[in-house]
Amino acid sequence: MSFSKTRWFVSKTFGLGEIKRAVAKVLSEHNATGRLNIEVNERLPDGTNTSRQITVLNDLDTLCEFSNRRLKVLVPDKAGELIHIVLQAHMGLLELHVAADDEQDLTGPNRSSGDT
Repeated sequence: MSFSKTRWFVSKTFGLGEIKRAVAKVLSEHNATGRLNIEVNERLPDGTNTSRQITVLNDLDTLCEFSNRRLKVLVPDKAGELIHIVLQAHMGLLELHVAADDEQDLTGPNRSSGDT
């Protein structure tokens, strides 16, 4: 069984390094700092899509807006399954979608579901 949560936020431009720090925190909380599984997809002006794997967190330093980008982060949980985190623009808003095989993984370590 898979569990998921989706939240929408007013679209914004993030400051330099904000996304990198947020991703680093999630990876650290799940002891996954040495294993990066991050992908950035971008829609180019001509309508084509590009995709690139992030191999070092510093590659996220300049990722500040999502009007034509999608960030996907895969984080291993305690059982070795993957937690899928996606941040993207959706219908004029910023969508954060998290999916996991264990409902506890949606709330993070030492948090209740009301704290997320």
